Amino acid sequence: VAKEFILEKSTNNNSFQNIYKTFADDDPLKIYYYTDDLVTSNEVAFYRLKQVNKDGSSVYSAEIKIGNKSVEEFKLKQNYPNPFNPITSIYVDVAVGSELEVNVYDLVGNSIAQLYKGYLPEGLHTFEFNGSSLPSGIYFYEAISPKAHVVKKMILAK
Repeated sequence: VAKEFILEKSTNNNSFQNIYKTFADDDPLKIYYYTDDLVTSNEVAFYRLKQVNKDGSSVYSAEIKIGNKSVEEFKLKQNYPNPFNPITSIYVDVAVGSELEVNVYDLVGNSIAQLYKGYLPEGLHTFEFNGSSLPSGIYFYEAISPKAHVVKKMILAK
């Protein structure tokens, strides 16, 4: 028989904290409500209910995920320096490890270089591009994964 209910919340589905506590009612059909005023619109939160029984034992409900924030697989950052002569660094910040390609193209779409193709683990990765054999102009670099394709522009100024 339930003595009290404790609502727990986590933003990482790992470490839960108590956010609300109420005593159980003898009416088994009673409905309990709680509004979490601290949730932002782009946050994902995980909740679970802990039922503490009169004998001291406790039982947890299943965890429930609420929110619609999507996790970007990676972010392709602007190269630096830009404009560059003749070397620049291209940064890919990987949030979720994935197969990834990093390529460079000229203004009309001809492939200039493949800087990387393979699995990239989570973290910030730097790829160096050397344009010493190329004429000044606008070039594009891209990062492609199974779920995303991002293109950015860079300028080689000799």
